[in-house]
Amino acid sequence: MSEMKNTALVKDPLITASNFIQVSEKIVRFNVSVSETSPFFFMELRDSENVEPFKVFGSNAGWFSDNNFVAEKGVSYTIDYESFSSPVTVNDFLIRFKSRVL
Repeated sequence: MSEMKNTALVKDPLITASNFIQVSEKIVRFNVSVSETSPFFFMELRDSENVEPFKVFGSNAGWFSDNNFVAEKGVSYTIDYESFSSPVTVNDFLIRFKSRVL
């Protein structure tokens, strides 16, 4: 990991999510990368019926294999999302997936 004290922070780096694949009926795998090092990279699903951003998507509540981490420029991270109980498809995931950096 790079030294954060020597990293210039960018307010809104470009976040790229790609290569979404269905691993099982409850797991979607994908890659994420950022255009600039970001000290707090966060992902979640939200309910498409909520108008407020970043609400938890209740019917597919689950966990990301990695979340809330330092995302370094030039690194591609492979992430799995696993639903706790309901099946989740790649299409459903794409509609509800949100990411941001703080």
